[in-house]
Amino acid sequence: MEHIHQNKNMHFLKVFYSVSINPIYFNCLHNKTMGSVCGASKGRSQSVKPSPKVPDSHERITFISANNTELSDLQSYFIAQQGMNRKIKTLYEAVFAHEDQQIFTIDLKFIDLCANHSHLANILPSFVNLNSLNLWKARLGVEGIKDLAKPIQTLSKLRYLSLADNNLGPEGIQYLCTAFAKLESLQTLELHINGLGPRGAEILGKDLPKLLKLNTISLTENEIGPDGIKFLIAAFVTMPNLQTIFLSQNAIGDAGGKCFLDSIQKLQHIKTLSLEGNDISGDMIEDLVEESPSINFKF
Repeated sequence: MEHIHQNKNMHFLKVFYSVSINPIYFNCLHNKTMGSVCGASKGRSQSVKPSPKVPDSHERITFISANNTELSDLQSYFIAQQGMNRKIKTLYEAVFAHEDQQIFTIDLKFIDLCANHSHLANILPSFVNLNSLNLWKARLGVEGIKDLAKPIQTLSKLRYLSLADNNLGPEGIQYLCTAFAKLESLQTLELHINGLGPRGAEILGKDLPKLLKLNTISLTENEIGPDGIKFLIAAFVTMPNLQTIFLSQNAIGDAGGKCFLDSIQKLQHIKTLSLEGNDISGDMIEDLVEESPSINFKF
């Protein structure tokens, strides 16, 4: 190993790394290098030298770390973990293989990260070209989003973010909002079923306008009520790129409908507004539609 030329380090990194996935690849490459063949040989028989000892994970990581000290801490962490989710393990493998910049979508929906959110938090900033992050129903809770907020704000190219059904509540939304100013490319934000309540809506309303390119937001089933909807409407009127809003099942009633009606002329940039299951009366629905026929209401 001591005589490997420096400009071949990356090649050997890939070889050692792939051993953990496919030891056969290592054996074939060794045999080819030594002038022997893999599998059946043609013509006169050749003696095949024994395959080299496959290095264990610690040997592979030591070799890689010697050539890229920036990854050594992450690799040490990776080795120490037991029972890491397969999909998250694949993300670590992509980083070690220097393929992280080729990944644009991470889909971890329905994966239980309640006790393992740090596994994702440690690796997430490596994916600088990420466009889509789906953490729908990942059981993050307040502690999970607290751990992930800073890593998420490093994803300046992120266009789609789903944190739906994660029991964030007002406190969790507070942590998430700290990332908004850095998410300059975000177009779609899914926060449905997170128990925001009026307080969470108030917190969200203050920072939502920082998402300058936001086009679509889903806030369905968040118990927002008429006391919370006014804070969101105050944000919506200042967001000219916002076109689609999902607010179904939030018990805003006619009082919430009146809040929309009072601001309807400032919401003409909205194309679709879903207010299904909000106990809004027929008269209020008629008034809203009459005042703004350009908006596609869903009741």
